[in-house]
Amino acid sequence: MTAIDLLDLLRRKDVKIWAEGSHVHINAPKGTLTPEVQDQIRESKAELVHLLHEIPRTGSRVGSPIQPSLREDPLPLSFAQERLWFFDQLQPGNPAYNISSAFSLSGDLHIIALEQALRELVNRHEVLRTTFPQVDGRPIQKISDDPDLVLYLEDCRHLSVKEQEEATRLLLQQVANTSFRLGEGPLWKFTLIRQGETRWVLMFVIHHIVTDAWSMNIFLQELTTLYRATIENHPSSLSPLPVQYGDFALWQRHGTNQKLWEQQLDYWKKQLLGCPMFLDLPTDHPRPSVQKFEGGRVPFTISKELTLALTEVSRREQATVFMTLLAAFEILLFRYSEQDDFLVGVPIAGRNREEVKGVMGLFANTIVFRADLSGSPSFTELLAQVRRVALEAFTNQDLPFEQVVTALQPERTLSHSPLFQVMLAYQNFFQGAETISEEIPGLAIAPMNLEQQTAKFDLTVFIEETKNGLNGAIEYRADLFEEVTIRRMAGHFEVLLQGIVADPRQSVASLPLLPNEERHQVLVEWNATDHPYPNSCLHELIEEQVARTPNERSVMCEDRHLT
Repeated sequence: MTAIDLLDLLRRKDVKIWAEGSHVHINAPKGTLTPEVQDQIRESKAELVHLLHEIPRTGSRVGSPIQPSLREDPLPLSFAQERLWFFDQLQPGNPAYNISSAFSLSGDLHIIALEQALRELVNRHEVLRTTFPQVDGRPIQKISDDPDLVLYLEDCRHLSVKEQEEATRLLLQQVANTSFRLGEGPLWKFTLIRQGETRWVLMFVIHHIVTDAWSMNIFLQELTTLYRATIENHPSSLSPLPVQYGDFALWQRHGTNQKLWEQQLDYWKKQLLGCPMFLDLPTDHPRPSVQKFEGGRVPFTISKELTLALTEVSRREQATVFMTLLAAFEILLFRYSEQDDFLVGVPIAGRNREEVKGVMGLFANTIVFRADLSGSPSFTELLAQVRRVALEAFTNQDLPFEQVVTALQPERTLSHSPLFQVMLAYQNFFQGAETISEEIPGLAIAPMNLEQQTAKFDLTVFIEETKNGLNGAIEYRADLFEEVTIRRMAGHFEVLLQGIVADPRQSVASLPLLPNEERHQVLVEWNATDHPYPNSCLHELIEEQVARTPNERSVMCEDRHLT
C-alpha cells in the first residue's frame, strides 16, 4: 500500500490526520486504528508528512453525532435528494435517475422466501418506505409504516429459448425505464422472470433519490443474508441499524459543522475561479436547447497486463490508479476539445461517518476536478498536478455539491448540466455479485448487463476493478453522439493508456491516440488523394466536413491532437 492509498483509507474511515513539521497527528473514531493500520502509518511516516504538507487544512470535521430523531415533525430532504426532486419537477417521471440491477439465477429458488426477504429489507431501511409529497409547496420525507410489497412475476416458460431471450430483453428494458412518482411511491420495482423450472432472471430498479451505488451493495448483501435465514429457518444475523437515512438528512441540515462548510466553499470558489463551466466537445449533432436524457453505453475492457502496467506507473509517481486514469481522461478530453482548462465531475461515496456505513440512502456526493493542460505538460507533470488537486478535493469533500452549484452557477441552462458535463466514476469497492453464489447453496447467481437508454451527462466513463483487470463503459447522450463515435473514443482511450505506460514522460499533445488501422487510414489512405495536406494535418477534411454540416463540429482535429 502506497502512502497515498493509506491516506485515502484513513479518509474513508473518517480519520483526521495532519502534519506539523516532521510530526504526524491523528484524531480517529474509536476502533479504527487497528494494530495493522498503526504499523502502516509508522512505516509510511516520512511519505505521509510530505503528502500532508501538500494538503491545505480546512479545520475539524467534527459535528454533532448522527442520532435517531423523533418522527413527530416532517423530515426534510437531504441536499442531494432536494436536487433530484427539483429535476423531477422539471421532467416528472424521468427514468434517467433510476438505478437498475439484474441477475440470472440457476437452481432451486424459493419465491416465497425471496418475497419475505424483500419485505424484511424494506422494513429494515426506512428510506425504501419513503415518498416525497409537498407540504406548502415544499417537499418532505413521508415514511410509510406498512408499505405494500409486490414482486412482479413474468412467466416465459412457454416460449422458445430465442423468444425467451428477446422477451427478457424487452422486459428488462421496460422495467429499467419505470416512471416513478416521487410523491406517491413506492420508489422501487422488483421483477422476477421465470425462464424454466430452474432458470430465472431477477431485476431491481430503485429511484436514485432513495439509493446510490454503495446502497445497492448493501441491498444485495442483506437480501442474501435474509433469504438464506428464511430458507434455513433461523434468525437473521443482521445487526440493528444505529440510525436511518432521515436522521442523516436532519443532521445534514442542522448538526453539521457550518464553519467547516464555509471554509470548504471558500476553497471551491478559489479553485474554480475563472474556469470555463462548459466543455465544448465536438458532437455528431447540434446541442438542443433543452437537455434530453436518452442515452447509450459502450463497454470496453483494460487488460490485466495493461492494468498492472498502469498500477506500476501509479506506484512510481506516488499516485493511485484512479488519479492515473483521471489524468488520462483529461488528456483525451483535451485532445478532442482543444480546450486546456475545464472541469470533470467525480462521484464519491460520501460515507465518511461510521453511523451510516450500513444504511441505505442517497449519501453519494460529487466533487469537481479542474484540469489544467496549458503549456502541454508531460504526463508525469500532469499526474503530479492531478494528485495535488485530488488530495485537496478529497479534503474538501464534505460540502454538498448542491451548495457549490448554488454558489458558483446559480442560474442554470437547460441545455447541459451545471459546472461540468463529463464525469469519471471509478469503483474499487465490492460489487456483491461475484461471491453471492457461495453464500446461497443450490442457487447460482450471475450479474447481467442491462442496455443503457439514459444518460445524465454528455459523457460518463465508468471504470471498476475486477480480478481480470479494469472493466469500463462510456455512457453518452444519444442526442449529441452516435454510437460509432463513442466506440472510436473508447479505442482512443485504450491507445492513450498504452502510450502512457510505454513512456509517461511524453507531452500530453504527443501521446498517441489512433489505433494502427485508423492511423494507417489517416497517414496512407487519406493521403493518397489529389489534395495532399502538409505535415499529415487534416485541414482539408475538416473544411469539407464543415461545408457538409455547418452546424456540427468534426471529431477530427489537427494532427498534433489526434495522432
